[in-house]
Amino acid sequence: MSEEKNYNTFIYSLLKIAETMPNTVDFINNEIEAIDNKGSEELNNARKKKEMNLYAYKTTHKEEYDKIVDKHNNARKPYRALRNTIHFFSTLWHMQRDLKKLKIANWENIRKNIYVGFINETDQFGDTSFSMGAATEYFDSNKTSSNVVILNCETNGIKYQTYTKDKNNIIYNSDTYNPKNKTGPNTLNIPDIYKPKESIEHLQNKLHMIYELSGFISGQLSDKILKKPKNADIPIYAFVTDTIRGKWETEPFNNKTILENNINEYFGNFAQKFNDAKSHFITQNEEADLELTGADRMYDNLAQASLIDKKYNVIGTLGFKDNISQFVYTGLKENKTEVIRYLHGTNDEDEIFYKFDKFFIDTFNANDAQTFIKKDQKFIIVVQSELLIGNKKNDFLTKFNNIVYRK
Repeated sequence: MSEEKNYNTFIYSLLKIAETMPNTVDFINNEIEAIDNKGSEELNNARKKKEMNLYAYKTTHKEEYDKIVDKHNNARKPYRALRNTIHFFSTLWHMQRDLKKLKIANWENIRKNIYVGFINETDQFGDTSFSMGAATEYFDSNKTSSNVVILNCETNGIKYQTYTKDKNNIIYNSDTYNPKNKTGPNTLNIPDIYKPKESIEHLQNKLHMIYELSGFISGQLSDKILKKPKNADIPIYAFVTDTIRGKWETEPFNNKTILENNINEYFGNFAQKFNDAKSHFITQNEEADLELTGADRMYDNLAQASLIDKKYNVIGTLGFKDNISQFVYTGLKENKTEVIRYLHGTNDEDEIFYKFDKFFIDTFNANDAQTFIKKDQKFIIVVQSELLIGNKKNDFLTKFNNIVYRK
């Protein structure tokens, strides 16, 4: 396999265009604006049919209003993710001019050893999710275990996943069940603290979770073709993220405790808390750390299978969504690994770009640069973008110099 040429042609072409056409970002912004205008027009037409003002329409026809807004928000997400991705590559490429101010030389030499990994998910070698990271940490602490079940409690429901460690120490997602309904903590109504857009009554929600989990463990419910029952003693861990997690992170101590107690009661003895934590909630920082761990293990698995060079070292993961930029960087400072997190969500893209540029430059100090040169290794920055969702191919790894095109 040619590692430098088997890149994601779609992404590569777009980035090439971005380098040779200065108004590419303006074009993307115009596309986003067109989507927003179309959404506004559709909303106005809908409320005119009802002969009411927008506020009244939003209040009395909330479900219809939300559907129109969500549809157009989803339509613009890939554009915004693309714009932020292009900006990141530009920042990384031009870092030399900023690093000169910090008296860090040889950035161009370091840059030659940087690769960008577009591999996010594989069938046999794992993925870059926090679930993969959690499974990796579990197997590292439980050497004789070969299976673990992770319940990823997202806004759209619970994703049931089994991770397996094979005889070659390869960790991968061996079974998944992603129900269409929205059973899970994010649809629980916690009076006076958390009210979801769509709620499912607590007992009904819990009973449905038990049904789904039991079906998954027995092998009756699965998204895989081969359905087989799990061991009765397989460990099950539940992680609560997304909307209700956001509420938990910002609430005062008493309300946090109420939320934790509700979730603890919800799962009862059906799922454990990870690493003896007091609740099933994990912070955004903990989730980011696990994603980095998962990405690192997946690329190790690919190297072990001789699909990529064994000299690769994952130094960071970079996630771009609609209006959230997340960068988790493993710095090499005094021979210790340090994880630096940048979690920032805003509707002001200029603010994202400014803060990201400053953050990224600050993470590379003189010690890091010299360490990179001395180690003479190849480094991977893993890109997790909404542009790449659903990619299960193993060939999207390319040299940074190839991605950022120069005449």
